[in-house]
Amino acid sequence: MLYDETPQEYISEMIKKQTSGRFGTAEDIANIAVWLSSDKSAFCNGELIMADGGLTITDR
Repeated sequence: MLYDETPQEYISEMIKKQTSGRFGTAEDIANIAVWLSSDKSAFCNGELIMADGGLTITDR
């Protein structure tokens, strides 16, 4: 949302911390929502889905 106003050096540092190597997009979140609303997620109950590109599992 603030990508255009954020200094490029900060963006580069944040991307380095992502295991996916990129920022997420609205489409990434929409894909999760579509999956959750489909029968393919029927066996998932009460889960916390971290849609952060792996940021919370790294300590880079």
